[in-house]
Amino acid sequence: MGHNHAIQHPTGDQVATLWVKEGDVVQTGTALLQLGGQAQNVDLDLTERHLLEIMARRARLLSERDDRLSIEFDPVLQTKAAEDPDLQLMLQGQVQLFETHLAYRLQTEKITQSNRTNGPGN
Repeated sequence: MGHNHAIQHPTGDQVATLWVKEGDVVQTGTALLQLGGQAQNVDLDLTERHLLEIMARRARLLSERDDRLSIEFDPVLQTKAAEDPDLQLMLQGQVQLFETHLAYRLQTEKITQSNRTNGPGN
């Protein structure tokens, strides 16, 4: 149209390849550049981290619900944790939380059982 137009990606990113230079005449629909994809990779990494956290929390909650004595983490989660120290720490946090809840549950059951056997009328 004879006018310069500024372009910007809506979520931001860096230009990896530029196929035109200033002054080039281009047709509508012609690809002008290629983005590097870093912004999408960051979003993907954050989303994957969130998913792994949810998987770990879910495993802990299911173990608590089912009165298990340990957490059974998904094999995918275990594999990724073997390669990622931050994920290992997150799983350890879930295990610590589980063990704290388990100790409380066992102590509560012990007190309840004691009250039944030593309660009034016995």
